[in-house]
Formats: sequence, C-alpha cells, structure tokens
Amino acid sequence: QISPPERLQALLTKHEDPAVEMPLLLPCCYDGLTARLVTRAGFEATFMTGFGVSAVRGHPDTQLVSADEMQNSACQVAEGLMSSAQEQ
Repeated sequence: QISPPERLQALLTKHEDPAVEMPLLLPCCYDGLTARLVTRAGFEATFMTGFGVSAVRGHPDTQLVSADEMQNSACQVAEGLMSSAQEQ
C-alpha cells in the first residue's frame, strides 16, 4: 500500500510530465460532505480551505475560526474522504 506522502509525490511527478496534458486539479472542501462530493466526482486530490470553513460557520474570512473548529473540520474532511474511498 502506498503512503499518503508517496501518493502525493506520485501525483505531482505525474503532472509535471509534459506528456500529461491535464493539470492537477485541486477542488477545495470544507466539511465531510464536500470531501465526499470531491471524491465521488473523481478528483485525484483536494485541499481544505479556511475560507470555506469560516463561511459555512457564518464568519468572514478574518481568522475568527478557532484552532479547535479547524481541527474538527479537518477530522470531518478526513472521515468524508475515507468513507467515500471505501464505497468505491
């Protein structure tokens, strides 16, 4: 089984190749649902956006979200990615 850092390195290396005409697209996610949607849509990777985490809680993107809230969101994203991967 390939580790997450090795998988990321392989993705980056693949998309550096001039023969690969498609760039690595990274849609953002901010909770478990958006993480599942990104995975189901077939994207190879994603990232968690602080703006999305703030916006879904009704805050502007001015760093009003606590570290605990960001950690909670990261756990929800990870859980959404894992559960979606198990479905496939």
